[in-house]
Amino acid sequence: MKRIFAIVLLCLGLFSLTAQTVYENYKDGQVYVQADPKILKGLMGVNPRKIPLSAFPYLDNVLQTFQITRISRPFAEASDDALLPYVLRLEFSAVQKVDDLMAELRKLKQFRLVEKVPLMKADATPNEGIPTQYRDWE
Repeated sequence: MKRIFAIVLLCLGLFSLTAQTVYENYKDGQVYVQADPKILKGLMGVNPRKIPLSAFPYLDNVLQTFQITRISRPFAEASDDALLPYVLRLEFSAVQKVDDLMAELRKLKQFRLVEKVPLMKADATPNEGIPTQYRDWE
């Protein structure tokens, strides 16, 4: 009995570790910002998956306050859109301060738009071709 109870507690603990803690439908510790194309022109040759934090000197205060750990360009290869290549994803450790971070980033003239990163969820619909009301055996 103790083993079953321990296994149940372990499973519940593991599921709670992967839960979103701040907003249910958004990824913790990530925001999108649309940067002004002028500030990213010099960074077009840099690896879009890991842009050096030092490339954004006007973010020094924000980097430390909100513990920003990584900046990337997730849509760098989107050649069919004029705005997507200039979207940056900021990843940060101070997940509880997401609203404060967004407010600070909105004050900066280098960024046009600031949004939380949506959490993508898989959804499945049962493949029942015939509604139950038309089945003969029911």
